[in-house]
Amino acid sequence: MKTRLEKARKWRSVSPSRRWKVIALVAILLVGFAVRIYAFPTYPEGLNQDEQSAAYEAYSLLTTGKDRWGDPFPAYFLGWGSGQNVLQSYLSIPSVAVFGLSPLGVRLVPLLLGVATLPLLFWVMRRLTGTYTALIATLILAVCPWHILLSRWGLESNLLPFFLLLGVATTVYATTIPQRRLWMILLSLIPFALAFYAYGTAMVIVPIIVLGLLVMYRKQVLARWRWWLGALGIAALISLPFLLFVIKNYLLHQPLGFEQLLPFSIPLLEESRIDQIRGEATAPGLIAPGNPIFNLNFFLQGFNDRSVYNVVGQFLPLPLGVLILAGIGVGVTLYTALKSKGKIISPFLMWLGASIGPFFIAALNVNQANSIFIPLIALAAIATVEIVKAMPYHRLRQLWSVGVVTYVIISGALVYSVYLGPANAQALSTNYHPALKEAFARLETMSPSTAPIYVSEAVPLNYVQALFYTKQEPATFQSFDGSPSQPDFGRYIFSQERIPGNERYFYLIAQHEQPSCSGRAVNTWQSGNWHIGTCTP
Repeated sequence: MKTRLEKARKWRSVSPSRRWKVIALVAILLVGFAVRIYAFPTYPEGLNQDEQSAAYEAYSLLTTGKDRWGDPFPAYFLGWGSGQNVLQSYLSIPSVAVFGLSPLGVRLVPLLLGVATLPLLFWVMRRLTGTYTALIATLILAVCPWHILLSRWGLESNLLPFFLLLGVATTVYATTIPQRRLWMILLSLIPFALAFYAYGTAMVIVPIIVLGLLVMYRKQVLARWRWWLGALGIAALISLPFLLFVIKNYLLHQPLGFEQLLPFSIPLLEESRIDQIRGEATAPGLIAPGNPIFNLNFFLQGFNDRSVYNVVGQFLPLPLGVLILAGIGVGVTLYTALKSKGKIISPFLMWLGASIGPFFIAALNVNQANSIFIPLIALAAIATVEIVKAMPYHRLRQLWSVGVVTYVIISGALVYSVYLGPANAQALSTNYHPALKEAFARLETMSPSTAPIYVSEAVPLNYVQALFYTKQEPATFQSFDGSPSQPDFGRYIFSQERIPGNERYFYLIAQHEQPSCSGRAVNTWQSGNWHIGTCTP
């Protein structure tokens, strides 16, 4: 009781201004948590093939110490031939161990990191720009459509923004660290090293940000250069497996001579993911990805890639008003940098500049360009406060602040209500395929235990769906000695070319397909876009 009374007295002694800021921060964090946790993890209903793939890799690492193709603790997954980043899977091992191959096991890590991004952004912004700007930035992020959607499903690239922000936070903190905690400098660059394993665009972004931060804080770095040299060494050591992967796959295109001595493996990809991105259409209706104007068009359209997992209806991933404020923020911070002759540079401006790099490499969508959004949000908050400072009248400043906050909240609430609506749920089914779970369950129960099962190539990553929903033991799958081009296992077949021609088999095909049957085909079940049936010679 005495402790509670003491806390109450301390709270009453806090200035009204500070008390208001604490209440505002708590409210923002609660709202941000609520919109990410509501109907989680069952909405979006179903699972995307990429998050299933990452979860199965986590399950395989957990049970065998190898990925699904038998590579021990790889620096990069062979995946479906063109590779998949590993950080999502390694971090998901505990959640998969506890919750299994389930939506919660798949999506828990993105949710936790998405929620953690909110207080982390507040801390960084408060340290760099002040509490008021930090509150505005955290509010924008809390109700931002892009980040809400990102936090609710397990795509590997969704982890990159958090680790970039964490790297900025730890580096900024390390520049002012007290003498007794100098050892913490050694840890400051680790998040940037981990970012390499989150998504491939980090190859372009991370070196620029790290170099820029070290130059920006050069006085502090030079004063403790031995510690910072150690930090670079630790980050380089953690990055080494990824660097060896890059050398093997993008420079040498052949095995390294010392791989058998390494405690991890480095797969040789069957095809280049960069070439794959360059050649695929990321947004129907936009200029062809091979055209250099594609990414400019993507940018000018407010990062609308027309994908149901990144865009809700016709709403932009970042509200238009936020994008306009971000543009003003870029101008303000550039002017400050020029006026100070480079002595005052916002880390977020530098981060934004680094995030432009991938725009010159390949055609992008929201997932591939996701490193750009947090600096845009930070710069929008900076612009909001700078406009307030420039206003001559107190009442006008109040109206502007209330107007920005109201706009951000209303735009976020409107998008969120549409996101949870039945029309959007139906649209999401084209990406998350909720009916496939029941389809595989029916295939397992309807067909004799030895009957072949053909899963159409129209099912996205058909063999991954089968592995996930049948909970195939990784050790058993590895014993089939398959490959991305020939992943058949047990009685499951994933190519028409390998369908048996003289025995009865069961099939799972898309609604628009006709069963490839030399005899009599009978559809026995239908849900959504999928049919199950039997083929009798």
